[in-house]
Amino acid sequence: MKKLSKLLLVLLILSLFLTACSSKNALVGRWELVRGDGTYYFFAADRVEFFSDGSVREYDYNELGQWKVESKDVLRVVCEDGTIRYFDYSINGSTLTIVDEDGDSDIYRKVG
Repeated sequence: MKKLSKLLLVLLILSLFLTACSSKNALVGRWELVRGDGTYYFFAADRVEFFSDGSVREYDYNELGQWKVESKDVLRVVCEDGTIRYFDYSINGSTLTIVDEDGDSDIYRKVG
């Protein structure tokens, strides 16, 4: 019984670790704008790329920033000028939806 309890505890910890890693890494890659209605300029770009080191680049204005998943569906972006923005986001397959504080949303498709 003790061995079973230890095994279950190890499996629980491993599953929590893998869940946390997979949700963070789902953003990593290049995304192209499919549809947008004018969210904050950082995500109004035609192409955005999230890197595994926590950096993010939008290619229209060549802006750099840092990103971090704050919670399951909240993304924090620190822009080059130090501005901090929070966005609701969701990923469904290869589709990323970003929603700003005003409720404006942009839809991206993962391309790499």
